Amino acid sequence: MTHVTIVGAGLVGCLLSIYLAQAGHKVTIFDQMPDPRQVAPKSNRSISITIAVRGFRALDKVGIGDAVRQISIPIYGRMIHASSGQQTFQPYSPKNEANYAMRRQDLHLILLNFAQQHSNIHLAFNNKCVGLDLATATAKFEDRQTDQIREVQSEVLFGADGAFSSVRLTMQKEKRFNYSQHFIDIAYREIVLPKPIMADLELDPNAFHIWPRENMMMYGFGDYHGDFTLSLVLPYEGANSHETINTFEALHRLLETHFTDIFTSTKPHLGNYFAKPVEPMVTIRCYPWVSGERIALIGDACHAVLPFYGQGANAGFEDCYLLGQCLEQFAGEWSTALQTFQAARKPDTDALADLCHEHAMVLMKSVDDPQFQLRKKIEQALQMLYPERTYLYHNVSFTCLPYTEAVQREESHRRLINRILQIENIESHLDTPEFQRIVNPFLATS
Repeated sequence: MTHVTIVGAGLVGCLLSIYLAQAGHKVTIFDQMPDPRQVAPKSNRSISITIAVRGFRALDKVGIGDAVRQISIPIYGRMIHASSGQQTFQPYSPKNEANYAMRRQDLHLILLNFAQQHSNIHLAFNNKCVGLDLATATAKFEDRQTDQIREVQSEVLFGADGAFSSVRLTMQKEKRFNYSQHFIDIAYREIVLPKPIMADLELDPNAFHIWPRENMMMYGFGDYHGDFTLSLVLPYEGANSHETINTFEALHRLLETHFTDIFTSTKPHLGNYFAKPVEPMVTIRCYPWVSGERIALIGDACHAVLPFYGQGANAGFEDCYLLGQCLEQFAGEWSTALQTFQAARKPDTDALADLCHEHAMVLMKSVDDPQFQLRKKIEQALQMLYPERTYLYHNVSFTCLPYTEAVQREESHRRLINRILQIENIESHLDTPEFQRIVNPFLATS
C-alpha cells in the first residue's frame, strides 16, 4: 500500500482518488475550499458540463458511470440560431450518438460521495497548499479555519489543483521546466434561465444551442433539473465587449439587437449578471509533468484547454483511466508508471489544445456559414454509407481514439471533402443512390 497525497478535490482529483483507492492505496485529498456538500460553493467554474465517451469509459471503470448518467440529459447535436431567427439543426452523429449534459456541481457531489465510501480515502477541506519540497515530497498545508500549518510527507503526490496549480507553480522553478499559458481575447458570463423558460422558448432540451454572431456569440444547453444555462461570449475590449457592455441598458440593447429571439425571455433573469465574474479562457501547456520519482501533475494542472469542444473534464477523466493502466502495467514501480504516462499522454493533450482553439473559431464564425453546413451534410452522408469511416468530431467525442490519431485521420478526410465539394450541384445528390456512385472514385484514392 502506498500513501498518496492529492492536492485538489475537484472532478479529476476525486476520480483519481477512487482509482488509487480501488488499487489498494491509501489516499488523502487536500483542498483549499470548504466541503461543497456543507457550504454552497463560491466557485466561478462553469455551471454546466458535458461528458462524452472518454469520460464515461473512465467513470464506468470504477463503477460510477451509471450514477452520473442518471443526472444528465443527452445532447444529440447543435441548434444554430441565425440572426434572421432561422434555426438549423446539425446532428453530431448519423447514429444518434450523444454527449451528456449536467451541472458541474451535481457531478462533483457524486464523485465526492463515492470517494468517501472508500475507507482508504480521507478528504481534508479548508487546507491550502502553501509550500512543497519537491525533493522529499513534503507539502505544507494551511488550515484556513485555524491558520495552523502542518507538514505532510508523501510517498507519492499528485497536483490535481487546476489550471493555476500551486503544485505546478513550485515545479516551474525547476531547471528546464517548460510552461506556457495563452488567454484568448474573448470571455464569457453565464445567464441561468429557470425551468419554464425552455418550454416558453420552445428550445429543444436535447440540443446544444448556439447564436453565432461573428466576434461574439451566445451558447447554452439544458440540464436534468430543467434549467437552461446560457454563456454570453464577448471580446474583452472594443465595441460590444465586456468593457463597453457595463450597464443593464447596454446589455439589453445588445441582446435585443443581436439575440432578438431570446431577449424577451432572458431579460427578467439578468439581475445578477454583473455580479458574476467575466470568465477568462486559457490554454495551459507544460513539461515535464513529473518531478523526481513521486510527484506528478494531472488534469488541468498540466493541460487546461478551452471549453468549446466540451473535452476538458473528459480529458482529465481519461488521464485517470490511462494512468490507472500504467500503474497496473508497472505494479509498484511508480516512477516508471508516471514517466510512461507522461510520455504517452503529453502529445495527445497538446493536440486537444489545438483542436479546442480551432473549434472556438468554428463555433463563432463558421457554423451558420452555408459552405460549412454543406461540408457537414457531406460528412454525414459519407458516414451513413461507410460507417467505418469516422471523422474528427465523431472521433473526438464518440470514440476513445487518441487525440493525435484523430487529427491525423482528419487530414485525409478534409482533402476528400474538398474534392467532393468541387462536384457541381453535389448537395442535390446527397440523399440519392447516385451519391455513392459519385464519391466511390474519390474514396478509392483517399
